[in-house]
Amino acid sequence: MTKTTQYKNWIVKSIGESVYTVNIPKKIQTKDYKPEGKYPIIDQGKKKICGFGNEIEYLVMDIPLVMFGDHTKEVKYLDFNFLVGADGTKLLKSKLLTTEFLFQILSYYKKSLPDLGYSRYFTELKNIDIKIPPLPEQQKIAEVLSTWDKAIQDTNAIIKKLEARNKALANKLISFKDSFSHKKIKEVVDRIKKAFIPIKEELYTQIGIRSHAKGLFYKEPVTGKELGNKSVFWIEPNCFVVNIVFAWEQAVAKTTDKELGYIASHRFPMYKPKEGVLDLDYLLYLFKTPKGKDLLELASPGGAGRNKTLGQSNFLDLNIPVPPIEEQRNAVEVLNTANHELKQYQEKLEVLKLQKKGLMQQLLTGKIRTV
Repeated sequence: MTKTTQYKNWIVKSIGESVYTVNIPKKIQTKDYKPEGKYPIIDQGKKKICGFGNEIEYLVMDIPLVMFGDHTKEVKYLDFNFLVGADGTKLLKSKLLTTEFLFQILSYYKKSLPDLGYSRYFTELKNIDIKIPPLPEQQKIAEVLSTWDKAIQDTNAIIKKLEARNKALANKLISFKDSFSHKKIKEVVDRIKKAFIPIKEELYTQIGIRSHAKGLFYKEPVTGKELGNKSVFWIEPNCFVVNIVFAWEQAVAKTTDKELGYIASHRFPMYKPKEGVLDLDYLLYLFKTPKGKDLLELASPGGAGRNKTLGQSNFLDLNIPVPPIEEQRNAVEVLNTANHELKQYQEKLEVLKLQKKGLMQQLLTGKIRTV
């Protein structure tokens, strides 16, 4: 059923009324995906192209069209011939919408779908009403939004290059090859333990550490009574801190003045580098490298998960490269500069995504007009 809107020449229809499905000759099974081949394979996964095949008889050539992942909610604009892979792939076209506008519509409205697990999302999506402008206005709206898509895509590409560069820089500047400079960790740090007995009525904020060296986070405040007999310690600034349960996943960080007054359990031992011998940021960068991760795993014997607890004596006996302090600081300066540049692009990406989201809300609902 067609409904009118307050905007001249705009109509309202459900997505299900506005699209039709394109026949899929045959789907390529995941086990038959090839790393190389004549034709790209498209499925409902996050990657634009998930593999290749040579089955010309199964080629989809009714393009351009939009792919919707029935289980994943992934939306892809496809303007090249391709093979279809796996299950849950919906190929959609429309006689009312340009393909570019359809892509933007599905990209926007998929976000309003509830989380249904591994379900059939198109059943929900097709019932959503959308506002449909005349074709010329659809084209202009899609052009505006695709400009942001291109900026997001380009920024993502730069971020990937910078991440690879920074990883290579860290591996070069923190070298494990010069064994003459190696020292045991216990020779270059002091263990910091400031134990105390919590007051039952007081509130305390505990720290946690994200895996993959993603930094600290703060838990919801609890009373001393809720802590019970738990062993806790005051946070000391400018220390290397590790989560012994997930050290093997690089759950490492550093403390700062920001954490003064916060607490940690016995699972978060703190180590202060010796002044003039070891730079804190250098130590943190060291354990972010693949070799640093290997050392943390070496000091965490046991099976997978919570059974792989860091042995603190094992940790202190690890040999790490400790070049002269100035060399450490120079390496840190280079890596800080490189990571600052990466962070700027990551922040730019978030701004672009927010801008795109705002534009979609305005343009696809007619609140802002392009004509």
